Amino acid sequence: MNEDIKRRWVEALRSGQYRQTREQLVDHNNTLGPRYCCLGVLCEIAVADGVVRYDERDNTYVSEENPSDYNDTALPWAVARWAGLPLEDEYGNFPSEVPVWIEGAQTICLTTLNDGRDYNFDQIADVIEEKL
Repeated sequence: MNEDIKRRWVEALRSGQYRQTREQLVDHNNTLGPRYCCLGVLCEIAVADGVVRYDERDNTYVSEENPSDYNDTALPWAVARWAGLPLEDEYGNFPSEVPVWIEGAQTICLTTLNDGRDYNFDQIADVIEEKL
């Protein structure tokens, strides 16, 4: 992973600026303001760098270079490429998740920690620092 982007991502996760949500990159459908999953925070940094834009109509992040590269629950290709994350798994498929370790026969991904194991952003930032 690109070390500068990693540093910025970890800082953003720890900043207290982002409230956490689950199972989608960003949730604008609440009265307290937007909430983000850990990958949504990375997408927001990518927005600031002009890599993607946020489309409010579809609640998706859309690549500035390729409008068919968009997503609301997983990283768009453009964000993964910009961040220096793996662009394909051992089978040549784009991973929709960011793997961080193997636990038995299961690959544990950042979305597993964010959505299924209820890690908070500080805990996820620790994992990113250690594993990516």
